[in-house]
Amino acid sequence: MRTRSFLILFLILTIVTAVNILPKEKFIIDKFEKYIKASLMEWDVPGIAVGIMYNGYIILGKGYGYRDLEQKLPVNRYTLFPIGSSSKAFTSFVVGKLVDEKLLDWYDPVKMHLKDFELYDPWVTENFRLVDLLIHNSGLPRHDLVWYGSDRSREELVKGIKYLKNNKGLRTSFQYQDLMYMTAGYLSGQVKGSTWEELIKEYIFTPIEMEGSNISVEESEKTDNYALPYVEKDGDITRIPFYREMKAIGPAGSINSNIYDMLKWVKLQLDKGMWKGKRVISEKNLKKIHTPHIVAGETIVEIFEKFDEISYPTYGLGWFINHYRGTNLIHHGGNIDGFSALVTFVPEIEAGVVILTNKGSNLLTYATAFHIYDKLRGLKKIDWNGRFKTVLEERKKRKALEAKKAMENKKVEEGPGDPYNVLVGTYNNPAYGGIVISQKEGKLFVKFHKFESSLKHAGGNDFQLEMSDMKGLEIKFIKNSDGNITGISAPLQQGVDNIIFTKK
Repeated sequence: MRTRSFLILFLILTIVTAVNILPKEKFIIDKFEKYIKASLMEWDVPGIAVGIMYNGYIILGKGYGYRDLEQKLPVNRYTLFPIGSSSKAFTSFVVGKLVDEKLLDWYDPVKMHLKDFELYDPWVTENFRLVDLLIHNSGLPRHDLVWYGSDRSREELVKGIKYLKNNKGLRTSFQYQDLMYMTAGYLSGQVKGSTWEELIKEYIFTPIEMEGSNISVEESEKTDNYALPYVEKDGDITRIPFYREMKAIGPAGSINSNIYDMLKWVKLQLDKGMWKGKRVISEKNLKKIHTPHIVAGETIVEIFEKFDEISYPTYGLGWFINHYRGTNLIHHGGNIDGFSALVTFVPEIEAGVVILTNKGSNLLTYATAFHIYDKLRGLKKIDWNGRFKTVLEERKKRKALEAKKAMENKKVEEGPGDPYNVLVGTYNNPAYGGIVISQKEGKLFVKFHKFESSLKHAGGNDFQLEMSDMKGLEIKFIKNSDGNITGISAPLQQGVDNIIFTKK
């Protein structure tokens, strides 16, 4: 019996060589497990992995629910999930390492290292610094449909940025921007004579032993333990395909990991860049990454500003930073088709929480993290599930009302418009790529990146997409003074003029 007990103890110590495990008594696991199972049902989330670190110890690293809902395959601590935009902190870390090596400086002009880099405004191009790539202050709105579903390379996307119009001035406001993070990753690879993917492995995965993590869905699928993606459609939980076109935009969100590896990443942050007694990044540059650089905005503010317990968020370099119930919370969520993730830590209490789920666009991530921090600090319970669900329901109703009003106010050109065969063709935009219009059995069809849909005639030369994720999107065929069709106008980015595609 003593031999068996010794063997069990040895195995436990082997598993936790990187991070100690705190005794259960410090966190009431049974009560939390009841909470999380009820929360999964409340949010209709198939599966979740939860990791908790406190005072340098792992007090929980476990999966609940299903990574594969149809086959009833359970989530565990090694189940791989895409972490989406939580990957941005990895990219800023890589840049910080290159600053440590004196290959870069945070305030180098981007054009010093990427000669082909240009923005729409020449003055902004010349004054755009490396740190600006990581703060979401470029003046560009998201322009996500430049890359989403596209098969263009990272280099091609970088070169196309110069055609995108800004709607704000440089450093005047926060506008979340994946293309800038992509550029930061591309620049890092160019400076080092390598790639962003290789630098992630060299600077992070290998030094802190994130052995289960990878940078592509295809790599996850080679394993026997990965979560499948789900969304809610018409009240049902529906499995969807993996989003596979992540390679080019990778530095903004392509990392896949498990809860055990992500706790190593959190420990590295809490230990100020040290891992097992070795320095992985300078404390100075990690502190810069964790320091607020701009007041944040957009959706996260719309949700957080409703609650007194949460201060107005700021943004560091790949991390949001704000106070939560009196302590400094550093965090970043991640959403990609069928998955929502959250990585957080609170330096003042040496705690970190990682939440990985396989349902798109859910706030169970933040609700669970806040619940855990409240428990760790012995604070009065708050029903964050109920609060967030109420906010999302209000937002959904408001969006529906806004869409209804927009349709009521829309002026549609009367008349039949031009014959369909005149509209058929290929239309190009130097930043967004191509749109192909075809005709079949008396109906028009559109193909844009991975999206394909039939078109519903809406009067004149106006049409609406009938299918795909862009259902309801309106496009308009443009004529010149001679009456010839010269292009397509489409509202692909809110806040700027319609995007124009020119007919070949």
